[in-house]
Amino acid sequence: MGAIWEFARWGGDKSLLAYTGMELLANTHNDIDFKPRGALWEEGLVYAVHENSSFDWQLGTIYRCRHDIDNIDPNGYSDINQQRTLIYCSLSGKALWTSPHLLGMNIPTTAWLHGDAYLVREDYRIPASDDHIGTDFQNLAWSIGPAFQSKLLEWHASSMYLMVNADFSAFGRDSGFLSRFGSIATLAVDSHAELGYEFQGRAGRMQFYAGWESWHDDGQTPLPRNARYVLLGIRTTGTDVVSF
Repeated sequence: MGAIWEFARWGGDKSLLAYTGMELLANTHNDIDFKPRGALWEEGLVYAVHENSSFDWQLGTIYRCRHDIDNIDPNGYSDINQQRTLIYCSLSGKALWTSPHLLGMNIPTTAWLHGDAYLVREDYRIPASDDHIGTDFQNLAWSIGPAFQSKLLEWHASSMYLMVNADFSAFGRDSGFLSRFGSIATLAVDSHAELGYEFQGRAGRMQFYAGWESWHDDGQTPLPRNARYVLLGIRTTGTDVVSF
């Protein structure tokens, strides 16, 4: 869940906004079939510009963190109270293109490309013997990722859509502020794809979707791991949160 606040607008096509989001991760491994395992937070301050009907761009700063929850309960990850906390903050930019066509076909599509340079990084682990195993977010340098969403079929107030995105994250050989960028040890690739039905209302939109995700390091266990997920979800967003 999340929210967006628009602080100021200039000329009808420039906006300063802030947003926040939180995601709670849980499994069914306890007596009530609901066991929280981790929480992710994201907050950002963004300057957004609407250049024309087909192009927008954004610049801002984003704070992200992930914390364990109930990690030392019985039947947890291990008997040595392993924990992991991730903090990674960046300067971020995004460009968005909108077109009524895709490869010459009448398929309305929005595509975007983001880039992030990471300034604050923390990969805090307990016990200390787990430090530097696998991908270490203290060495995270930059990431870049393309994405698109296309409306495959449209009706009066609804559509069937396809959304695909990828993210390429570079990890340096050490955690030095500048040296991270000069020597890349690992290029991690994450991806997401979903097919869904979207209903558009007067105050917002609702999406029902099925999808698939692949993570080089999903950050959900004390030690880094590769992970793949099959998704079923419902997403609700406001239509006119920030519109020009």
